[in-house]
Amino acid sequence: MSNDTMDILVAIDTDTILNSVGKSFNGKVFTLSNDSTKPSQLYSYADNFGRLDQSVVYMIAPRNSVIGNSQGGSELNVQMNLGDSIRWRATSLSKGLDHAVVLYQYTQTDGNGRIGHLDQNGPEPSPVYGSPLPVINFDNYASTPKKQDVENYFWQGEAQIKGNIRYSWAFMIVDSQNKVLGYCSWDPYITIN
Repeated sequence: MSNDTMDILVAIDTDTILNSVGKSFNGKVFTLSNDSTKPSQLYSYADNFGRLDQSVVYMIAPRNSVIGNSQGGSELNVQMNLGDSIRWRATSLSKGLDHAVVLYQYTQTDGNGRIGHLDQNGPEPSPVYGSPLPVINFDNYASTPKKQDVENYFWQGEAQIKGNIRYSWAFMIVDSQNKVLGYCSWDPYITIN
C-alpha cells in the first residue's frame, strides 16, 4: 500500500459552454441543464471538430501519473497505487472572470477499481489547503510579491481496489453573484495498480 497524493487541476471553459447553448452538434441541440440530478453530458454533443467536452475541459496532473497523451484534455487517464489519495480542484476559464465552476458529484460509471471515502475539503486558508496566490507589488515589480490567503475547495478520495475506473464529474456554472446558470458533466479515467 502506498500513501502518495495526486492532485488534478480541472480548468473548464465556461464561456464556450454558455455560448454553445442552442447550437447544433450533429443534429443534437445543446441545452444547459437546470436540474442538478440530470446535468448536461458534454461528451454527448459532438460535431466535425470533436466532442464538446474535448473543447471545454482541461485536466492536468503530475506528469509521472498520466497514462498516454491525455495530459491537458478532458479524458485524462491517471495511474495510482492502492492507498494513494487523489484530489480534484476546479477553476473556470472565463472572460472577465465572470463565471466559476463548482464540482459537486463524483460517480463511478464503469470498471472494477474503486476510489472510496470521497469527501469535499475546505475552505481552508493556504497554506493548509490550496496554493498561495501572491499579488504583485505595483510600486516595485521586481520586489517580493505581497501575500494573499486563498480559500480553496477540493474533493479527495483514496484508491481502494485495483483496476480501471471510468467516472464522471458533475459541475455547476455560477455567475459573479453565485447564481447557478446550469449543470454539466464529463467522464475521465483512473487506473489503480
